[in-house]
Amino acid sequence: MSQGTRELLTIQCGHFSNFVGAHMWNFHESNCYSDIADRGVFNYDILFHEGENRSGEKTFTPRLLVVDCKGALGSLPETGGLYEDSLLANQTQSVAWEGHIEKNKSDEVEKCSFIKALDGYDSSSLGANSDVAMANESSAYVPPRQSNVDLMAEIHTWSDFLKPLLHPKSVLVVKEHSLRDGYCGGIDTIAEGAEAFNRCVDEFEERLFYLLEKCDSLEGFNVLSDLFDGVGGFSAGVSDFMADELPKKTVVTHPLSSPCPQRWLRQKDCTIANTVLTLEALSRNSDIIIPASTFCGWSPLSRLKKLGGLTLQSNEYHTSAVIASAIHTALLPTISSTDAFFSLTEMTDFLGIRCRKAASIFSTFQPLRDVSFVDRFGPSQKEISSPVSLFATYSGATPDQRKEASRQLAAYRSFVCRTAHIDPPVLFEPPFPLIFDGGSPQHGRRKLPIFSVVSNCGSAADSLHQLLQLSKRVKCSPSVKGTEDDSFRDAVESISTLHRHYLPDDD
Repeated sequence: MSQGTRELLTIQCGHFSNFVGAHMWNFHESNCYSDIADRGVFNYDILFHEGENRSGEKTFTPRLLVVDCKGALGSLPETGGLYEDSLLANQTQSVAWEGHIEKNKSDEVEKCSFIKALDGYDSSSLGANSDVAMANESSAYVPPRQSNVDLMAEIHTWSDFLKPLLHPKSVLVVKEHSLRDGYCGGIDTIAEGAEAFNRCVDEFEERLFYLLEKCDSLEGFNVLSDLFDGVGGFSAGVSDFMADELPKKTVVTHPLSSPCPQRWLRQKDCTIANTVLTLEALSRNSDIIIPASTFCGWSPLSRLKKLGGLTLQSNEYHTSAVIASAIHTALLPTISSTDAFFSLTEMTDFLGIRCRKAASIFSTFQPLRDVSFVDRFGPSQKEISSPVSLFATYSGATPDQRKEASRQLAAYRSFVCRTAHIDPPVLFEPPFPLIFDGGSPQHGRRKLPIFSVVSNCGSAADSLHQLLQLSKRVKCSPSVKGTEDDSFRDAVESISTLHRHYLPDDD
């Protein structure tokens, strides 16, 4: 299919969403527009905006709006880091006062070793035997060579491993709330998240419309949202805002399940209520929601999945990396410059048949002969007669692997499939965590084929059913402050209606 540049704007709400987003943008940058990316395969203008700094140098920044709380940015300036020197110089020149000026500078957060390596990167350090082809000094970005260093001990927040610099309008800090134990303190419930959005809606609108003005033909939005805490209330406000202001744009939302600290388990009713209310609100205004998790389901009480070929720890840095690899691969057809192209709108229309507005995402790093995605991701025996939409992306798969996938897909006549073949495999490099079994190759860099599936069948239905069962135990008490029992029960009924669309016609 042929296509022009129809941009996609990403909005990330919440601390864990920004962990996932940092890995995702690292993938986008390494695989789509850096010197080591496969040129001509992807249209990077869909995700990145080309600009110019005050020195006349070209810049490429993500089409992105990040929302997080005070203290969550770590060493990343609120201005995004790209134009920092120019902005500070401009602020100094704009001061009209001729008397004494006292400058107070807050303590800088120390950067982790990887970010320091990026800041001080010198292409000459690669040496003559580099496995990276250098184009010229004005090229976009080439990552520094880094040995198999485990960054886990240095990662405190998502900016500790984010490679792209951001535009000043891409960062929105909710200053009334501070980072506390890995979550936005004071945004524990949906009601508190909604209040936070209402307080900064003008600032959100100003940033959003600035980014929209940089798009020539926006197709839609890719939204990442925390699921278990009250940030879902903020995301619901974002969703309502876009439905009012930009009703014709396609919206895909990924509610994301973070590793559960003990506080979520101590506040089960509040956490389950947040999950139900967030999913209901986001599904109402999104073309489709695609929750993503490394757990067996979408509820906060699910167990961690066993993922073949990976040694995974239950922390933000590891789990967000796996989720990001799946979302990145699933998005590749929407930015392809080849016949593999599918627009975001085509994808959502295909997956949203029969009013199934929730889908599951699954990806594997293993050869398909070693894992059956049909058994893992396909319909249950009860659903074999029901039509199932399945969107599959093969990135870097060999002809034999594609043949094996086609054989597995043919096992169910109920599958209605769309497939996209992306020739280059996905590049994994620092700061992606060292989670592959057997260690990582020299300099922590490898290319792997990935098979990613988004589907509206069994797994989504099972996750909705599990959440409905848990919701029966919830009583909206003072621990779920700001949430009325009637509104929660209405949300449960909406989720139940959504679940019924996945059942066979005779149920």
